[in-house]
Amino acid sequence: MEAVSKEEMGTGIIDVKMSSQVITFDVTEAAIQKLDEKYADGSMVISDTKTYKAVVAGIAEVRGYRLKVEARRKELKADALEHGRNIDSKAKRIATLLAPIEARLNAVKQVEDDRKAEAKAELAKIEQARVDGIREKIIGMLNMTTGLLSLDAEQAKALLNEIALIEIDMAEYMEFTQEAMDVKGDILSAAKEAMFNRIKLDEEEAARKAEDERLQKVREEQEAEAKRLADANKKLEDERLAIQKKFADEAIARNAERKAEETKLAEERRLFEEEKAKVEADRKSDAEKKEREEFEAKAKETAVREAEEKAEADKIQAEIDAKAKAKMEEEERVEREAEAEAELKRAEALRPDKEKMAEYINAIDQLPIPEVTSDTAQALLNDICTDLSEFRISAKKAIETM
Repeated sequence: MEAVSKEEMGTGIIDVKMSSQVITFDVTEAAIQKLDEKYADGSMVISDTKTYKAVVAGIAEVRGYRLKVEARRKELKADALEHGRNIDSKAKRIATLLAPIEARLNAVKQVEDDRKAEAKAELAKIEQARVDGIREKIIGMLNMTTGLLSLDAEQAKALLNEIALIEIDMAEYMEFTQEAMDVKGDILSAAKEAMFNRIKLDEEEAARKAEDERLQKVREEQEAEAKRLADANKKLEDERLAIQKKFADEAIARNAERKAEETKLAEERRLFEEEKAKVEADRKSDAEKKEREEFEAKAKETAVREAEEKAEADKIQAEIDAKAKAKMEEEERVEREAEAEAELKRAEALRPDKEKMAEYINAIDQLPIPEVTSDTAQALLNDICTDLSEFRISAKKAIETM
């Protein structure tokens, strides 16, 4: 299929007329220069209502020139906008004619693209099946070690021989050959380790079993010896208890005789002591009465002396408390006077700053309110005045409480 040349497409489909019209505006650069000089930086300073109105008039003058330029721009651009719409209309018509041709070509191309995609997908499916087959073989090798720790020595040895017989053919495993060789090496090492560990465990288990049997025999011999000793000890204990019982019976008889004699002597001693106590009681009654009277007199004297000493101690303590209270009150008075003097000094030190800040706030009160013409500016000015009024009130309260 041959492409259509630019010459065959032609160049007269869109007729574009280039305008040579001279573009002019009512405002010249010379006039703008004069405005710039008239309203140069620093030449317009607002100091009163008259100068404020002069600045507002200047803004209106410059805005008037700008609006004239904008109106002239729209007038000059009207033809250009119509010309652009004509170009867009003709271009859209040409694109509409070309769209079916492009769609037919895209349909032919899509058929070939779909064929290539199907072929590519089939190749990918075949490749995935090949890779999955190799992966399945490698996973099969890994699964050979499942339950490895539960095998006995003979089973581990048989598995080791089976793994050793596996052949890794490069034509079969292709790009996965190295991975398959690594897996074989890993499971071969694992099988060897499992076999050697199982052999070691079996040997240790046999040794442990033999040791258990030896220890069981020793325990049985020790139990037999312990039984023999227990029987001998029981016989000796029975003989000792019989001898002990005999001695106990003899001791009980002797104790009974000794207690009877002691009871008789105790009764004789009791009668003697009663007679002796009666004689002593008659002799001591007069002496005890005199001693009791002396003790009571002495106790009364001690009580009077202790009461006098307590009264004197209470008096001294009251004097000490009064002096401590007076001293504390004097210290509090001195502290209050010091705090009052410090507050006076602080207020005196802050007075110049407070006066300056008060003058500054008062100066804000004296600022003239500008006159504005637009509603938006008036609304903003009202908000500013309200905020300034609230600020002045809060500032004055803050200055007073410094």
